[in-house]
Amino acid sequence: MASPHLTRAISRFTRAAIGLQKTREKDQIAKAHLLDIEKVFEEQYHLVMFRFQFMEEYFPGPEPVRQMEAKRPVNPDALKRWNAIWKDVETQTTPALQDAIVSIEREALPKGADQLRTQLKFDAKTTFRLANPRAVAWFMKHGGSTAYIAGIQDTTKESLKGLIAQGLDNGWSYNQTAKEIRKLFLGPITTKRAQLIATHESAQAYEAGNRAFAGTIVDDGIEMEKMWTTSHDDRVSEGCEENEGDGWIPIDQAHTSGDQEPPRFPGCRCFEQYRQARA
Repeated sequence: MASPHLTRAISRFTRAAIGLQKTREKDQIAKAHLLDIEKVFEEQYHLVMFRFQFMEEYFPGPEPVRQMEAKRPVNPDALKRWNAIWKDVETQTTPALQDAIVSIEREALPKGADQLRTQLKFDAKTTFRLANPRAVAWFMKHGGSTAYIAGIQDTTKESLKGLIAQGLDNGWSYNQTAKEIRKLFLGPITTKRAQLIATHESAQAYEAGNRAFAGTIVDDGIEMEKMWTTSHDDRVSEGCEENEGDGWIPIDQAHTSGDQEPPRFPGCRCFEQYRQARA
């Protein structure tokens, strides 16, 4: 019989191996689709700048934008029009953003299911496809969520509006304002934001795939339980630590935070473990 110390060591090793595999696969999926999200932000930049360049009422004086001096400031009336302008940009770019996110989800959901199938050593013929009722139900509720897409677009809109307001307060010229808009859509901050979106969507669908496959095991009459698992470093949030403190709980029981499985928020690095319930 293995000693308690050996049992704990094996448990830690297994947990680390599962976490490493999950993280690697989630990151690979996110990386494969990152460019699609970055392209959406790039398209938004071009659409915004097209309107910014050719809306002459945004600038004082009768001369067209192409003839204006670089130091000439933007007209304060510009801010009044940004909501209407952004609405048009949002309408044109939302389908591409939604397609990018759905593509991530369609790849990550079955990948997560397959990871758990392999981990629990189920027959290789036992597959989980997107036509599975649990997958269909998840996509109907979460897939390419319009609310989530709208949230991404609203964040961009408010960032753009804040930038224009800052430019007006500081008396930025057209050229300087244009440079700051470019940074907003094409700079390092946007790259990190696109990575966060891709990683979050990959993690969410991957963990949902794990949970869906575990659910199919329950359908076969096998009782399952789960445990929230953190990365055990100083970046772990208090809420995630509390969830891990729940230990092994019934599969349908919510964690302390109210979440059924990770991620709790964009950037959450936690994952769920599953096993057959112990007697």
